[in-house]
Amino acid sequence: GFMFVDGAHRGKGVARALIIAIIKWLRSKKVPEIRLHVYAKNASAHAAYEKLGFEDFVMEMRYAG
Repeated sequence: GFMFVDGAHRGKGVARALIIAIIKWLRSKKVPEIRLHVYAKNASAHAAYEKLGFEDFVMEMRYAG
């Protein structure tokens, strides 16, 4: 699935609260690993996920020329 926060609500901790709730729920279900996708040019999202403990794992490259 996809998750995004509307521009009018960004920078207010909404995404962080959602991710923390998702992590807690998945841990309660004994899910061993959580992966997510973030656009390479979305530096703010990348930094936010790193602060929550996510690490770079795979880089996907695309040619659309």
